[in-house]
Amino acid sequence: MTEKQIAARKLASDYSRYLLKQEELVERIIDRKWRELSPYIEKLIDQKVKERMNYLQHQ
Repeated sequence: MTEKQIAARKLASDYSRYLLKQEELVERIIDRKWRELSPYIEKLIDQKVKERMNYLQHQ
């Protein structure tokens, strides 16, 4: 294998590791945001269901 091929393989390998780290970072951010927003989303859904039920009862 030539020096250029070795360097290209190393670059591809390094870049693949970099992309995996970025993917892990994004996954952690999404998990944290989901935990933060989940109670709010559940509350909003409950509120909308109650509003819809009240609306249907008063028709």
